[in-house]
Amino acid sequence: MKKIISFTVVFFLIFSISVYSQKKPNLSGSWELKKEKSELPQMRGDRQMPETTLNITQKDKNIEIVTISKSTRGERTRKINLTIGAAETKIESSPMMGSRGRAGRNMPPPVVIAKANWNEDGKSLDITSKTIMNFQGQSRTMTTISSYSLSEDDKTLIEKQTRTTPRGESESKMVYEKIEK
Repeated sequence: MKKIISFTVVFFLIFSISVYSQKKPNLSGSWELKKEKSELPQMRGDRQMPETTLNITQKDKNIEIVTISKSTRGERTRKINLTIGAAETKIESSPMMGSRGRAGRNMPPPVVIAKANWNEDGKSLDITSKTIMNFQGQSRTMTTISSYSLSEDDKTLIEKQTRTTPRGESESKMVYEKIEK
């Protein structure tokens, strides 16, 4: 009887350790947005979702995401560097763009604060960011939660996004395919 109990305890201990130490996915690579496979956010006016590429570098607990967006207004690059599991980090941001694609007058760059954590299942990385914009004495905050996960074959990156603004909440799902080099 003692052998059965000992075997059971050892089995559960080994199983628990293997579940706890599951390897987290590595999101590194260049990824191209596939609009036709995505559930894109609603854009204001006649604007359309820009052509988007993500260049992700993930090593240990550090992750860098460079987003390159191309539209009729030109190209815009945004870079974030985060330590997974660390406290919130302030991210440098560029000034807000005016209606004609120029930096808005008297519009300071928004303050962006973000953090990255593995989801409880260890299969997706959640990045939560707060963007605080100030214009003419008015302050507005937008909160975005982006959850990144990989397909089984590591060739598709899915970003599920929930965005909360003073105008309400919206959800979207962006599907990216790996750019093979």
